[in-house]
Amino acid sequence: MARALLLLTLALLTFAGDLRETLYRLAVKYQSDGNFVTALELFTFLGNYSDAPRRRLEVYRFFLPRRFETKEEPLIRVAYASRWREVGIRCPDRTVRVSYEGGKLRAGRRTFDRLLLEVEKGCSLSADGSFLTDLPAKAKVELLTYRGRSLLVLHLPLELYLEGVLPGEVYASWPEEVLKAQAVAARTYALFNAARARAEGKPFDLTATVAHQVFVGLSRRFESVRRAVEQTRGLVLTYGGGLIYAMYHSNAGGCTNSFEDLFGLPLPYLPSVKEPCEVERLRWGRWERKLSAERLKRLLSELGTEGRVLDLSVERGVCGRGRKLVFFLEGGRRLELPLTFFARLKLKIPSDWFYPKGGLRLEGRGFGHGLGMSQWGAYCLAKKGWSFDRILKLYYGPAELKKLY
Repeated sequence: MARALLLLTLALLTFAGDLRETLYRLAVKYQSDGNFVTALELFTFLGNYSDAPRRRLEVYRFFLPRRFETKEEPLIRVAYASRWREVGIRCPDRTVRVSYEGGKLRAGRRTFDRLLLEVEKGCSLSADGSFLTDLPAKAKVELLTYRGRSLLVLHLPLELYLEGVLPGEVYASWPEEVLKAQAVAARTYALFNAARARAEGKPFDLTATVAHQVFVGLSRRFESVRRAVEQTRGLVLTYGGGLIYAMYHSNAGGCTNSFEDLFGLPLPYLPSVKEPCEVERLRWGRWERKLSAERLKRLLSELGTEGRVLDLSVERGVCGRGRKLVFFLEGGRRLELPLTFFARLKLKIPSDWFYPKGGLRLEGRGFGHGLGMSQWGAYCLAKKGWSFDRILKLYYGPAELKKLY
C-alpha cells in the first residue's frame, strides 16, 4: 500500500521542466529500442507528465503472457552480426562470400536485397575475416539490410540454439538442475520474444547479446549442456495460458525484486522472494564501489542539472532494494532520480541494492536487475539438492511448466 501511495504522489514532485523532458525522451527511446524495463521505470517515475501514463500502460502490456502455438520444434532467428562488409561461409567443398555495399548484397556478379542460405554439415561462418561460429547442418544464414545497416541472422532449431545460450549465461560445469532450470527459462524467454517479433513483422527474434540472451555460437559444445537441454525438451513456463517473460539475472543478493513493487503494476509471475541460501558468499554476493564526484557532476549535467554532489541517499522498496536516488547538491538543492536508470545504466553500479557509506562510497549486494531467477541463487539451491522445477517455482511463483512440443 505504501508503495502504491508513493507512485500516486510521484506526479506531485517538483522537477525542472528540462529534466522531466530529458527523462521523457530517454524513456521513449528505451521503449523504441526494446529496453522495456528501463522505459517502464522512467514512465512510472514521470507520473502524469505529457503522455507518460499512456506509454506506461503500453509498455506494461509487453510483459503480459503471450501465446506461441506450435506442435513441433520451431526455428529461432538470432541477429548475430551487424555492420559487416563481407560474410564468408566456408564448407568442405566450396566457399561462399557475400559483400555489402550501398545497401545491396553482392555474391559474384549478382546483387540481392536479401539472401537466405541453407548450409550443409561442416560449414563455418565468418564476418570481415573474423571467425564467428561453426554451423550445424540444420542452420540457415540470412543476410539483409535492417535500419540502414547490414545484418546477419541465424535461423536455428530452438533446442540447438539453447546449446549456444547456456554456456554464455551460466557455467557448463554447474550442477545439472541449474542447467535444466536455465534451459527452461531461456527457452521460454526466446519463444516469448519470437511471438512478439513475428507479430510486429521484425526480421529477427532476439539478438545474441545481453540485450536479450548471450548466444556464444556452436563451435564448442558441452555434454552437460546438451543433456540439460534434451531432458527439458519443449518445456516452457506459462501463466494464464501464455508464455511468461522469463527474466533472469546473475545474483539477487539474497532477495529478488518484485515487478509490482518496482512499477506499481501487477505481474504475479515476477514476485519478490527471499532465497534460502547463503548467496552473499558467491560471486557478486557482496561488493563495494567508490563514486567519482566529477563523473556524477558530468552525468547530472547531461540531464540538465548543474552542481557538485555532496551526498546521496536511497529510498527503498522490497527487501531494502533501491527505488529512488536522492542527491544533495551544493547550494542546498535536492534532486531525485529513478535509481535503476541512473545507478545501473549511467553509473554502471552492479545492482539497485546498495547502501551509501559516506564520501560517495557504496556497499551493495547482487548483480543485475533482480527480476526473476537469480543464476547464482539457483546454483546455490541446486547444491543444496533442489530440483530444477522446484527452483523455477521459487522464482516464478504461480507460473506452471508446460510441454509445448
